[in-house]
Amino acid sequence: MYKLIVMLGVLSLSFFAVAEEKVSLWSEGGGAEAVCINESKMISHCFIVVGDVRIDISEVEASNLGKLGLRPKEAYSKVINIPSKWLKVAKNEYMVEITTHAWFEGQRYTVKEPAYVKDGKYYQR
Repeated sequence: MYKLIVMLGVLSLSFFAVAEEKVSLWSEGGGAEAVCINESKMISHCFIVVGDVRIDISEVEASNLGKLGLRPKEAYSKVINIPSKWLKVAKNEYMVEITTHAWFEGQRYTVKEPAYVKDGKYYQR
């Protein structure tokens, strides 16, 4: 009986645990990396990494969710971000398209927004 209780406890913990997911995309020349770390169903961080400099572009998620309407982030059951495509810009400038997937009432919504970095600073549209 004790083994059964322990096994059920372990199974229930693994069911509710959400593993951290890191998704990265290298630029064509390999000079920059776009990274999104989805820590849980609701916590995500996105960066552009150039050399040893890491630029936070996590605010792009709010822009994407804004396209879906006026719901707060907490209304969604799950939100994840993925760097999906590098876009062409001038030398020493970086632009990557971030795709956000958000689940609401069993339906998945997908939106995309470019994140632009110049001189080590993120600029929102």
